[in-house]
Amino acid sequence: GIQNNENLIFSVSIALRTSTLPVNSDSNRAMTTTNSSFKLHIAIDFGTDGLGVSYAFSDEIFVHSEWKTRRAQHGATVKPKTIILLNEKGKRQAFGIDAKYTYMSLGKSKQKEWMLFDRFKMSLYATVDKGDGVDSMTIADTLMAANGKSYPSEKVFVAAFEYVAEESRKLLRKRRIGVKRHEIQWIITVPAIWNDEAKHKMKQWAIKAGLVDDSIPNQCQIVYEPDSASLSIQKEMQRRESTENTRFREGDQYILVDAGGGTVDIACHQILADARSGEFGVREILHPSGGAWGSCYIDDQYVKLLESIFGKAWIEEFKAASPSKYTEIVHSFQSAKETFFKETNTGKHNVALPDDFIFFLEEKLNTLEEDEKKADEVEDIVAQSVIMKKPNLVKLESEYLEIDNLVWRHMFDQMINPIIAHIQKLLTEPKLMRHCKYICLVGGFSQSLYFQHRIIAAFGTKSEYNLQPIIPKRPLLSVVEGAAYFGFIDNYIKARVLQFSYGHLVTTSIKIAADSGVSAQYIESNKYYSHRMNEWRVRLFHPIVSKDQQVDLGEVKVSHNGKAPGSHSKLELVCSDQAHAQPLNEVNLAVKELGEIRIQHDEIGDCKSITVEYHFYGTTLRVFAYPGNAKHLKKEIEITYASVTPVKQ
Repeated sequence: GIQNNENLIFSVSIALRTSTLPVNSDSNRAMTTTNSSFKLHIAIDFGTDGLGVSYAFSDEIFVHSEWKTRRAQHGATVKPKTIILLNEKGKRQAFGIDAKYTYMSLGKSKQKEWMLFDRFKMSLYATVDKGDGVDSMTIADTLMAANGKSYPSEKVFVAAFEYVAEESRKLLRKRRIGVKRHEIQWIITVPAIWNDEAKHKMKQWAIKAGLVDDSIPNQCQIVYEPDSASLSIQKEMQRRESTENTRFREGDQYILVDAGGGTVDIACHQILADARSGEFGVREILHPSGGAWGSCYIDDQYVKLLESIFGKAWIEEFKAASPSKYTEIVHSFQSAKETFFKETNTGKHNVALPDDFIFFLEEKLNTLEEDEKKADEVEDIVAQSVIMKKPNLVKLESEYLEIDNLVWRHMFDQMINPIIAHIQKLLTEPKLMRHCKYICLVGGFSQSLYFQHRIIAAFGTKSEYNLQPIIPKRPLLSVVEGAAYFGFIDNYIKARVLQFSYGHLVTTSIKIAADSGVSAQYIESNKYYSHRMNEWRVRLFHPIVSKDQQVDLGEVKVSHNGKAPGSHSKLELVCSDQAHAQPLNEVNLAVKELGEIRIQHDEIGDCKSITVEYHFYGTTLRVFAYPGNAKHLKKEIEITYASVTPVKQ
């Protein structure tokens, strides 16, 4: 926890002098991203269900959309599955669908030793749920393989990054493109609802995988998935204009739903520059939001369905005894899920069950005593099942489980209903409800015809919201295509709305605290005696920016801080999911540890005060420091992130 450390930059009388540098100041222009030193930009989109990679030379974009597999029946795929197989030493053995089938072909001893991580990005999420949906996500330290073994998340993702680097080198050699490693910029997409620590970890893993040299400025750029999709749609709308009378106009507002396999990110943007002018620019109306409502969670609904039919104990036993065949059960459902609602005139939709699973069920049935049996055949167990309080909704025919469309809709609706409810809530916001004209659907889940049907019925032109739906030609690739454009478009998002309040902890006298409106109860419970200052003091939260505050591109927040005694000064950075209007605030459970910045005095030089700049307008927070007013000595300070936990009282 954060202690009352005298090495904190402690002088509240100086620390509260927080200001904003003008957006067009020289120092801000100097920090505007420039990618002129990079000859090639490679974008990586680790989706929950599939991996996307794209390349940008100058203003030419190439999306890698033909990935070969070792299995002839699968041919080339648009996006390889986000599945990785590691041996017992953590060395990558296969990636994509090849990883799944390699694992399924292993002997039982190898299956217990080797580790298959299926859709490992979804397993990565450790959600921070505030009750009305998931507004922030961090990263779990470990992931669980198909055989139940735990393994560090870092090592799984480093292996995945190494795979991307290897495949990229192969493609560049094949196309006879010669670039050196320092001439490549890597652009990594992340969900907009990820927190600062999670975004930082992705960059660090790319460094450990050898993609990025930390000494090269901007070689790794973190971009939000909905921002990337938004830019891709703008480009597509510009291309469509010659054949369709559809285009965004300056002032138009839209909701973008990036519905992937794990998360659903929802962005609300306003067009600031007319696409016809050739310029692109939007501002956030609200901070991106969303939750863990992706299509992969429908798979969990299917597992619950099997458990309700055959019993959870039998399903768990089969999973433990035959992890590869259990993987096949889920894979068969995923294939069936992709084709649901394509034929609306049929009342059911089938899922294949492996023969080994049916044989297992028959053996379990034969081991039961007569008085324990509810049926003599597996088909009868299925036929007698009551689903959603109704009979005759499932049936076993040969190796196929026939599932009534009512059940299919129910499984999908478990994810779609909260998405609709969340968008409806957003549309009650005064900033959005008056001028919103479009709803854009991107991501793998948005390819589902049933998903499109539900969203358009709720928000389309025939609904009370009267929004025009926009679905790109390749919604699955919108994010990775748009991410590549960020290689040479560095000012697309003109203004952001902050997800949190950010600031640092300061200590002040109890008199200043009381005069600032801090409650007597808080002061009495948290005061401590400083022998150095020879007075009673209390620790408080001083926000630099507040939640929901708009920060323009290039806008910099500045604080002037007293120099602490000793070899270094330290600032404890914190964030809060509450808005804070007052300069001094009590440290409550909403205030979370973010990390710390440590400023070495021998690097700053002889000075009485230290100026710290905070750059919030990008996807990641950047901090700079310099002595007094000597901006020419400005140096970026690395943030040491902590796990986002409440500050200890």
